[in-house]
Amino acid sequence: MRWLGLLFILGLGCQGSRPAAETPSTPPPRPEVQRVQIEETRWGKRAWTLQADRVAFRNDTTALYHLTLHFYDENEMPSSVLTADSGYLYERTRDMVALGHVEVLTLDDSTRLLTRSLAWDNQRQRIYTFDSVTVYRGGEVLHGVGLISDPALKHIRIGGEVLGKPQEP
Repeated sequence: MRWLGLLFILGLGCQGSRPAAETPSTPPPRPEVQRVQIEETRWGKRAWTLQADRVAFRNDTTALYHLTLHFYDENEMPSSVLTADSGYLYERTRDMVALGHVEVLTLDDSTRLLTRSLAWDNQRQRIYTFDSVTVYRGGEVLHGVGLISDPALKHIRIGGEVLGKPQEP
């Protein structure tokens, strides 16, 4: 019993002797926000706008839920729309990853890309994935694994073996 009392007193003494500057502090949790729109410009021109039903901020990464990403061409005209179940926006680089039921639809020729995940490289202005992809374009259906393209799906490169067939009406 004496040992228990001594440990209790020593414990209290150790707590009071620690300087306040050394006390670890946890930053307050960052909030979750509903219905958000974020716009990115490049050289003063709109490059993309992101809309999400809900976002959660975690350090330099923003989790996105039910997102829609509008890409714009060099004349600031809408070129394509990406939708996905969820994703991440990396604050420092403005790179993104879209996850779950990812679809990209171009607005000029209705080319459609389907995949499970798709990343956006903001510096290179390219979308890419290592997952399987299906591309519907001009009456054809292309299947492959891996893809890199501009966001307007004008210059698509599909990795690995590509299988194609005419699209059924």
